[in-house]
Amino acid sequence: MKIDSGMGYIFSKYEIIYIMCAMGVRYLFDENLKTDLSSKEIIEKAEKNLVEKNYVFKDISGSLVLNKEIIEYFKPVVSPKKVISCKKVIREFQCRQIFYMKNNVSVLIETESGNNENYIFTYISDNKEIYDYISAFCEIGKSGKEGINDKFIVTSKQYKLMQNMIKENDETGFELMLSDCDIKKELYGEMKAVFSNKGDMITFSLCSDCKTDKTEYLLYFITNDYLWAVIPNTYGNKSIRISSVTINDILNKISDLLNKKFNIKIDGLQQFFE
Repeated sequence: MKIDSGMGYIFSKYEIIYIMCAMGVRYLFDENLKTDLSSKEIIEKAEKNLVEKNYVFKDISGSLVLNKEIIEYFKPVVSPKKVISCKKVIREFQCRQIFYMKNNVSVLIETESGNNENYIFTYISDNKEIYDYISAFCEIGKSGKEGINDKFIVTSKQYKLMQNMIKENDETGFELMLSDCDIKKELYGEMKAVFSNKGDMITFSLCSDCKTDKTEYLLYFITNDYLWAVIPNTYGNKSIRISSVTINDILNKISDLLNKKFNIKIDGLQQFFE
């Protein structure tokens, strides 16, 4: 059954659990889907609504079965070949979108604004559109429009020590560590935001093969004026690179990974941010 691109549904967490269980799946794609309710209680919460929406109906034997369209819609979610998860935290407000891919189609899942028990499902019939969704997701205001071309290399041990110093409010020790790493004094405030691991951030987890779990993980911290990429294992197994980047740098990285790892050919970087 062919489903139109851009077609969307809103499901409650209980409807999602009901549908996925009916399709033989026993995993949860989001921690918020966990519930202490019994199977009977989940059915009571979900079944009536699904029947009213015509997502579930009675067959000739009187048994309740899933609508074929819903089955097609959920196929990339219940047995994905590839997954991309994007997460953004701005002033403690969290936004997340997950793409489940199978063949050349995808389902995008997002939490409904203002109600984290409802999920918006959008069917994407051409995986090239994923780049457009991620580009829009990357909008974060003024931060990161201009980089400052600073790069630092720290060891994993130094990184953990500086994180602990921030937690313990040891500013003197923290600044001494920054000095040892040849980080400019005017950037100490920026680095404090990075090492605190509590500020605004945007992350991407790109799994290009769910069977082998080949995952690329990208982490960016957002400060008032800049974006900082934290890249592990840059030079050997014990090094971490921290570098200033721009939004376009992130989009170029995403475009490159989509091309090389996901076989999604992007026709050049689209300038969403002038």
